[in-house]
Amino acid sequence: LNFTTYSNEITKVSGAQDRFSGGEGIRNAVGHPLSAFFGYKVTGFWQSQDEVQQANTQAPDGQYQLDAAPGRFRYKDVNGDGQITPDDRTFLGNPHPNFTSGVNLSLQYSNWDMNLSLYASQGAELWNDLKETHDFFSANPLTAKSKEAFQNSWKPGEDNSDATVPIQELDASFSTHGAPNSYFVEDASYLRIRNIGLGYTLPAQLIQQLGAQELRVYAKASNLFTFTGYSSPDPEVGGSVTSLGQDGAVYPRPRKFLAGVNLTF
Repeated sequence: LNFTTYSNEITKVSGAQDRFSGGEGIRNAVGHPLSAFFGYKVTGFWQSQDEVQQANTQAPDGQYQLDAAPGRFRYKDVNGDGQITPDDRTFLGNPHPNFTSGVNLSLQYSNWDMNLSLYASQGAELWNDLKETHDFFSANPLTAKSKEAFQNSWKPGEDNSDATVPIQELDASFSTHGAPNSYFVEDASYLRIRNIGLGYTLPAQLIQQLGAQELRVYAKASNLFTFTGYSSPDPEVGGSVTSLGQDGAVYPRPRKFLAGVNLTF
């Protein structure tokens, strides 16, 4: 059994700046972990034009949020000035897990033997770039869309209390996928069965009749199951030190099966 945990914080950036970008949605800044996610915090959807107009009326300059419209994201006014500007961007999470752990087991009973390897990561988050093309028609009309986009997107004239995806539109906007926001940040905790094997050694008296000392048959599987709530194919995503956790269509680890025979003369 193994258990690992760590923490990290940027304490200084060379030059006059206190931060630098690691790519879309990533900011490396003093006082925060490497590759921290940064953007607008989504608080829900605009439900009606009356709601948009009421919010704009309350704003100092009459423009609460750029591109605000029913079915689009409603962003959090972080600094409380009554409008949505770049100053309302905030840190949304990071790709570093609270802990990782693993279990390696070897069991033997009579002529049977089994090996099992488990790996778990808890608390890490990912920036899921795949959501842009899978959940937004305007990102790429020719790309296949997710089941969520078809069934759970915001729809005019319907009860949208259970909507989890913005309205489907022909054009992108600041209030959909036109700006980095928390919609793309997902919990990527997972438990994976990395390897499992089962073997059986035939009784010696049977093998000796063949002129052999030992005969063992076995079967193995790799990456058999991954238990996770992450919506894209694989929650185990790498990257460089300053741009970790961006899932831009990482090819999932293949599931492999192997069977064999060990014969000793």
